[in-house]
Amino acid sequence: MGTQFNDVFGFFISGPGINGTLNLATLPNGTAITTNNVNHQTNSAYYRNNNSVIFQPCWGMPEVAPDECELDGLTTVLTATANVQACQTYHIKLVIADITDTYYASAVFLRANSFNAGGSALAAASYPAGLSNAYEDCKNGFVRFSRDNSDVSQPLDVNFTLSGSATPGVDYTAINSPVTIPAGQSEILVPIEVLSDGIAEGPEQIVFLLDQPCSCQQSEIVYEINDKPAFEAEMDDLVICAGEPTALSPVISSGLSPYSFLWSNGATTNSIAVTTSGTYSVSITDGCAVELPIDVVVTALPQPVRNATTYFCPGETVTINGVNYTQPTVLTDTIPASIGCDTLSVHTLLYSTPAPSIVSVHCPVNQVLEAPGAVAVDYDQPWAESDCFCPGIGVVRVNGLDSGEEFPLGITEMCFTATDSCGNSSSCCFSVSVIEEAPCDVKEIGCMKYELMKITQNLAGRKTYSIRVTNFCQNEMIYTAVGLPNGVNATQPSDNSVYTGPSGRVYKVRNPNASPFHSVRWTSVGNGLKNGASEYFNYTLPPQSSPNYIHVIAKLKYQDYYEAHLNTFYCPVDIIDDGNRPEPRHYLRVFPNPSEGALWMDLSAWSGSPVSVNILDSRGSLVHRFETTADAAPQQIVLPAQLPDGLYFLDAYSKEGMHESVRFILRTGN
Repeated sequence: MGTQFNDVFGFFISGPGINGTLNLATLPNGTAITTNNVNHQTNSAYYRNNNSVIFQPCWGMPEVAPDECELDGLTTVLTATANVQACQTYHIKLVIADITDTYYASAVFLRANSFNAGGSALAAASYPAGLSNAYEDCKNGFVRFSRDNSDVSQPLDVNFTLSGSATPGVDYTAINSPVTIPAGQSEILVPIEVLSDGIAEGPEQIVFLLDQPCSCQQSEIVYEINDKPAFEAEMDDLVICAGEPTALSPVISSGLSPYSFLWSNGATTNSIAVTTSGTYSVSITDGCAVELPIDVVVTALPQPVRNATTYFCPGETVTINGVNYTQPTVLTDTIPASIGCDTLSVHTLLYSTPAPSIVSVHCPVNQVLEAPGAVAVDYDQPWAESDCFCPGIGVVRVNGLDSGEEFPLGITEMCFTATDSCGNSSSCCFSVSVIEEAPCDVKEIGCMKYELMKITQNLAGRKTYSIRVTNFCQNEMIYTAVGLPNGVNATQPSDNSVYTGPSGRVYKVRNPNASPFHSVRWTSVGNGLKNGASEYFNYTLPPQSSPNYIHVIAKLKYQDYYEAHLNTFYCPVDIIDDGNRPEPRHYLRVFPNPSEGALWMDLSAWSGSPVSVNILDSRGSLVHRFETTADAAPQQIVLPAQLPDGLYFLDAYSKEGMHESVRFILRTGN
């Protein structure tokens, strides 16, 4: 302000219609814009204080809120304008002079997008309903006027002139120029009302020539008007095959697309599928909203049907058209026809059964068995026959037990039913009676009971004795033992084996057992017999043994002993074939016999086999025992010293179960 430092701004334009160079950087009164010309004292109406409150005493200015700028003063917003000629070239030069000093600075701010040479517009034809032209007596179209720039802050007037072969007021309603695009809108639609003059004229045009003074050219658009064509469509009556979908589709020969459809069933597609007789209607509307109704009569002919039935037996396979079937079913197929309707083929597959037939089933005879208790029984299976034409017959047990199962004491009724493939049945029954066998001899000693149940002998001559022991005492049985003949050991059960009785109880076997006498002993493992419980004990003797009585003993808990003798001469011996045959004799020899101390044995027939040898005195007491391997040469027996003279027995047992026994006499003078 009034200093020697006077910064200045220049906005210079030059070009056609401007004399020389014109400075547009002036105040409205024509004063150039400098720091000395615009301040708080000079031309203050165009000045804005941007000074901080701390400078108020110096300048006498009111308190202000500074802008985000260090400059202490600003001008108001000023507008630079110039008259120019359209489509000519102009040169603009912006200059600011900042006098060299260290105290003051100047700057110029130009508003973004503030250079504006005036507005321009674009125009385009917009025909109704997707049509490519406008048509007389049809829907109205539009001309779309839109801005050619993005500034929508001011309304834009679009001036135009009309020309073309179409006549205003005759072919279309007159349109007034200009059209104004309001502020805030980027475009406006101007309706074009086409009039129907009833004259076939062919195509006509409305030509819009846009007058845009700020544009370098005038834009021209053409709005086409055509005569509306006739709208014609047809659809012939149809004869169809019932059940076969057939399309109903009208044929449109003329009119304006796009077309819309409304069928009597509510469908809006251009065609529908029908399968039954009836009258069907469709209303077609073209692009000019002309509605054309069409009716069509559909006659559905009945479909020919061919039925076939195939019977077969259960389990058989039927092949139809290369496919195998094993179950009843219904197959449907369509046989195409060269003329007329296709034939529906229905093939039914059925079982031949049920059907009349005679079934007979044959059961085995009744069986009666003696046994000490429940026993496994094998019986012949029933068999059946039938005259059913379908193969197959099944026999099912409906009562009783399977063959091989244990049958209880008493009578078990066994019944079977046979059913053939025709669905008919027949039944038969037989009985299995298990009778408890009577003992050969019974001895009751106190609360203990011993029964010799039976004796059996196999083809090898070995006898098996079955003894039932019942303990009525309250104390458990610790063990029971049966005596063996002198010089004889039982062949079964084996020594130190485990014996499981019919009751399910388990016993440890000692064979031979020496105390309290030469015997086989069964010692209870776990709970022993008591309170009337019974157990069967079986043992087998070699062929040469056939005792007349059996010495038995039982030891109960708390040192109770019960002893008895069972007679065998009242007991019949049943011969059984258990697959064992008499062992071939191997002629075990000892020599010299009598012996005076030196004794040899010949085991050549058992050569290579391990052999156990027992030497027993005449009372059956074991006096010597040893193991050896049989050899082809005679083998010497070393007898215990000081054996008394007398009769002795030598028993030899091979690993394979062969047994030989010979007698010899010892004469040593002892």
